[in-house]
Amino acid sequence: MPKSSNQKLKLLYIKDYLERYSDEEHVVTVPELISYLERNGISAERKSIYSDIEYLRDFGMDIVNVKGGQFGYYLASRDFEIPELKLLVDAVAAAKFLTEKKSDAIIKKIASLAGEYGAGELKRVVYVPNRVRTHNERIFYNVDAIHRAISENKMICFRYSEWTLDFGGASRVKRTLRRNGKNYAITPCELVWDDEYYYLIGYDAEEDLIKHFRVDKMEQPQVSELPAQRSDKVAKFDVAAYMGSTFRMFSGPEADVVLLFDNSLIGLVVDRYGENCRISRHDENSFELRVKAKISPQFFAFLFGCGAGVKVLAPESLKKEYAEKIKQVAELY
Repeated sequence: MPKSSNQKLKLLYIKDYLERYSDEEHVVTVPELISYLERNGISAERKSIYSDIEYLRDFGMDIVNVKGGQFGYYLASRDFEIPELKLLVDAVAAAKFLTEKKSDAIIKKIASLAGEYGAGELKRVVYVPNRVRTHNERIFYNVDAIHRAISENKMICFRYSEWTLDFGGASRVKRTLRRNGKNYAITPCELVWDDEYYYLIGYDAEEDLIKHFRVDKMEQPQVSELPAQRSDKVAKFDVAAYMGSTFRMFSGPEADVVLLFDNSLIGLVVDRYGENCRISRHDENSFELRVKAKISPQFFAFLFGCGAGVKVLAPESLKKEYAEKIKQVAELY
């Protein structure tokens, strides 16, 4: 019998069948492999299957030979174990920057790594209260452009948008371009993930400042032909220090802050500042935290959230500013 044009793909089809249809509880027999190959226009004999299995083992596949009543093979291990794939599925399902369509597509691709039988264990949904999903998939192209700019050591240009009110329109909110649509030209330093959003951290030579931008608000980013600009700020940039002082990526004037916390709030402090944060005993019921922080609306929101469990000790300017904000809120009621 003349060999078909698909004959050279024989090993790949066997590999595909084992990955899709075999595991410890589902043994694939030699006749099943031969039948599958025939359906794909490939002729095969029993002895050749044995040789092909050995080739795949030499390639690195963990194929187990089952002897006894049901002679056959199964794939014993994969690149990802089921618990690892469950973690990936959960992360994708919970990511609000993904559209529902894109989330479903990625989960299906992840599930394919588990085979036909393992994929059933991955058909689950992580419930996230009040989940608000994006409706725009441009973030994927934005992230790609940023990575290319970093790897090619180039600047990146983009327009930046923000949400504004428009009670005269149908939706009441709309995207408005900052700086009247003028392009930003930024030297990218890092792409980071914080509080469920991607951020570009980069150097703005025009203002001689390190800034950050939410990636989903960047419009039409393009890798510039201009080389990345260097300065002392870029050379000394420390992403961990920047993230530690910038609360939920809100900028503001930086200050050395001392806060007094009730002992019951240690978990909240560790979650925010890490277990190596600078704390010291104040008395039996409270502790002090010393941290360099950017004084922003989100920082004050954090303090408000702690209620009577936190007190600002220093600097004096922050004590006065926080007291004034408390007074302003109280006057609303």
